[in-house]
Amino acid sequence: MNTSPTCALNGIDYHLLLLTSQITASRVTTIRGNGSESWCYETQRSSLPASDDTLTLWVTAMLRAGLKTATVLVRIAGVEHRLKVAGCPVEAKPLRALVKAAKRIRREGERQMRPITAEQLWRVSRLMDPGTVRGIRDRAGIVVGVATGMRRSELAGLEVDDVHFVEPGLLISLKRSKTDQYGVGRVIGVFRGQKADSCPVRTLEAWIRCRGQQPGPLFYAMRANHLFIGTGITREAISQVIKGAVRNIALDSPQYAGHSLRAGFVTCAGENGASELSIMKRTGHRNSATIHRYMRPVEAFTNDPLAGKL
Repeated sequence: MNTSPTCALNGIDYHLLLLTSQITASRVTTIRGNGSESWCYETQRSSLPASDDTLTLWVTAMLRAGLKTATVLVRIAGVEHRLKVAGCPVEAKPLRALVKAAKRIRREGERQMRPITAEQLWRVSRLMDPGTVRGIRDRAGIVVGVATGMRRSELAGLEVDDVHFVEPGLLISLKRSKTDQYGVGRVIGVFRGQKADSCPVRTLEAWIRCRGQQPGPLFYAMRANHLFIGTGITREAISQVIKGAVRNIALDSPQYAGHSLRAGFVTCAGENGASELSIMKRTGHRNSATIHRYMRPVEAFTNDPLAGKL
């Protein structure tokens, strides 16, 4: 069988497609989700060190298996890091160029989750049952998530000791984030809201009264209506809470997920006239281009070049 990169790109190497499609999360070894060692084992290729041909074939096989280009780029980064640590550095630019070409051919755009707007947040929060533990927890989680602009992983990782109630509102210590791998940390200040149902201070106070002051995760995991004391809520559970909440107000739940909280903050802040600097200070974004992706719908009607002419 010809296993050259050219043949794989031309769609001849069907065997590689089958091998890649069989890789599942349970078979991932060292690098998160890349399946490179399993693939190399089954194709009888060396994973350490890995030749340029092996890496090209591996990337091609993932693309042919239908993986999103963003996923493939994450896996390339993982393998690149591992090989560098092992003393076998590789040049990954050709691999990224291959993925970029695939993205162009596929016309694959980035899928963005819809933001939860301020009005939607208020409607969602009002429908959550304040008489149940789940309702109190979920309302606090969604409201605090939008108010802080946190990633779902950051929200899930909060400890009760990270939150301090002060006169203006809340001080939340974020010890680590996606863009702060060294754990320098930062503090987020959140003001009180005007409406009780969408006020981050009042909804979080209600949850902590229910939860108790004992140390541990701020938001506990739940099954049915029972808390798992000491076990924190997962990122996946946060997404499910959001999907269930938006269904209650007749929104298309597949269009919403954990990132809708973060996108919701940026969108609401943009509509409120907040500066890019103040938005980035709250969210921890380092690149203003990311902020603009969220604010496109907001900016679409800020100025009409044909005002009064049509």
